[in-house]
Amino acid sequence: MSDEQRRRIGAAARVRVLREHTSDHRARQLERYAAYVAADGVASP
Repeated sequence: MSDEQRRRIGAAARVRVLREHTSDHRARQLERYAAYVAADGVASP
């Protein structure tokens, strides 16, 4: 794998992490999980 390919992969990973690993994103995930557990009474999706 070339240095340029590694850089592109790293840049794409950084964009994804910054987009998806925010407190807002995590809060929405937690809310969905809590609603799922409350509706089904099951602790694992």
